[in-house]
Amino acid sequence: MTWRTADSLRDGHRQLEEVLGIRITPEHQAKSRELFVNLSATIFAPMTVFMKADPLPLNANDLALALLPVATAFDTGYDGILAAQAILQAEVTQMMAEGKGVMPRGTPRVSWRLLNPWGCPWVVPMCHELGLAADFMEAFLLADAQLLKSAEAQMEMDIYLMMAMQLAMVSAMGTSLEYLHKTVTDHVTEYHIDGLIASCYRPCRCWTAHSHILAKLVGERNGIPALTPDIDIWVDRGDFPQSRMRTVLETFADVVRRSKERSLKLASPGGQPA
Repeated sequence: MTWRTADSLRDGHRQLEEVLGIRITPEHQAKSRELFVNLSATIFAPMTVFMKADPLPLNANDLALALLPVATAFDTGYDGILAAQAILQAEVTQMMAEGKGVMPRGTPRVSWRLLNPWGCPWVVPMCHELGLAADFMEAFLLADAQLLKSAEAQMEMDIYLMMAMQLAMVSAMGTSLEYLHKTVTDHVTEYHIDGLIASCYRPCRCWTAHSHILAKLVGERNGIPALTPDIDIWVDRGDFPQSRMRTVLETFADVVRRSKERSLKLASPGGQPA
């Protein structure tokens, strides 16, 4: 499947060359590989370290705002983004040194999946109000396995195969549910996640089915609570009002807290189930 995706990307570039009258040269591809490796090393790798800290230094909205320009740097270019990231990383490093975060140390932590915080930003402060620290995992907060390839290996890899491999690792669609569960398991383990919120997207039955099946797998295999709210993932159109989401999250927050307390008790010497 990865090879087919790579071939599709290659064919797409060929068509663009014909339509736009340009040529994507090996030199262009080499520069793209170099930029990709640079972004992985200078932005994504440090972010994985920061977001494993307790207390959590950035919330889901902060994370999305920090990383979204990396994917869509069409107007500003990467020089300004890299400079801004350096400032952000210095501030976060100082916060971690002082033991500061968006929520107190030990706060139960949940990961949002398939909900864009910049499209529905009020859900993250609502999590905080209910005593949950929240991050945003979907293609933004990578597990170590997703950054495992060495820079040398990536620099030698075909650019289209590299892109296809990354899409397979971070995409919500186009990958098997077993592989998707594996990447979620890596995230749950490495970032000490106490609950998963896998949003359903009403217009897409496939996306919604993915969320429901993934939540079932996470609950059965990982032993943490998983919620599948039926919500518009792009904007708040009023058909899922804040009051309804608050009711859902209040119940879920209570379940997550109880689950974490039980896990901590079982993990302690002589611990017994609550």
